Amino acid sequence: MSAQLNILSQCSIRNGCVYKNGNKVFEAPQEPNPPAFLAAVYRELRLDYRKFFKMDNLSKLAFLASEVLLDGWIDRDVPHQDIAVILFNRSASLDIDAIYRQTIQDKDKFFPSPSEFVYTLPNIMTGEIAIRNKIFGETACFISEQMNVADLYLKVSDVMDDTVRQCLCGWVEYFGNHYAAELLLVEK
Repeated sequence: MSAQLNILSQCSIRNGCVYKNGNKVFEAPQEPNPPAFLAAVYRELRLDYRKFFKMDNLSKLAFLASEVLLDGWIDRDVPHQDIAVILFNRSASLDIDAIYRQTIQDKDKFFPSPSEFVYTLPNIMTGEIAIRNKIFGETACFISEQMNVADLYLKVSDVMDDTVRQCLCGWVEYFGNHYAAELLLVEK
């Protein structure tokens, strides 16, 4: 049974810009490389979350988009069992996978990096959002060739029940120099 969903908030991060509900809230003066852009957004938002700098770039992008999206909608001091996080992307965690692979491919310089290994699963980005916001509802990351609104709607509708009333959902893609985040906060 599909639920009627209402959009409460939207966030988009792409092409050196951050948008909330269609309004530009940040624009890089020039298109910097993606990691520098993410750091600039973090500074612009005046966040104080030291763990941000340990995250892989996919998680940083998801985290920043969720910070903008949830601003004014969530009390981070209260546990939220009634919120779910459902994200889609295309490249999974390939960006950090390639970096991690470099630490294990040479037998003579074999030095696996635990700080990079932890991010070799794409669903870690949903976990970072859940931890930051004390979200205890379902979290999931699905891999898809492209953003498919019908698939997103079906997955979100499936998690909406008597206990889940809101869902942070959307698309977060980061690979090489390509990045895009399109997040929604919806309720039934």
